[in-house]
Amino acid sequence: MCTPLPSHDWVDYLQALLTPTIAVIAALIAYLQWRTNSLRLKHDRFDRHFGIFEATRVFISDLIKRGGLNEDARQAFLSATSGAQFLFGKKITTYLDDLHSKACDLEQVNIDRHDCDPEDIGRLSKKENSLKHDLINDLKKLEGTFKKYM
Repeated sequence: MCTPLPSHDWVDYLQALLTPTIAVIAALIAYLQWRTNSLRLKHDRFDRHFGIFEATRVFISDLIKRGGLNEDARQAFLSATSGAQFLFGKKITTYLDDLHSKACDLEQVNIDRHDCDPEDIGRLSKKENSLKHDLINDLKKLEGTFKKYM
């Protein structure tokens, strides 16, 4: 008589679980690679974002300190922030444009002051003080404005 072969049910179960186990491990590896690449991208963008943040901070500080626009500082600011529309949303791009407009307005006040009548000096001083006050507020809010992107 023939004796039956011993049952190897546990081997069959392991063979059946092997494919799903490999799939789960592969999915885990793919997720970890995606996460690593996402963090690397965030790190790479940080350097670019921080460069624009720092250029903006220096520009505002110079405007407040000098009371006007230095052409070299203006060119450095425009050069440093030239790619902002590709890195930031519309909010930051509009903010940078408004900041540049304030700087130009402040410079125009300084130019007008040299060639104005004595009765216009009070009006120009009020405008200058208002612009400087806005710039000081911009400097105080700068970190909060850029924080989302850092």
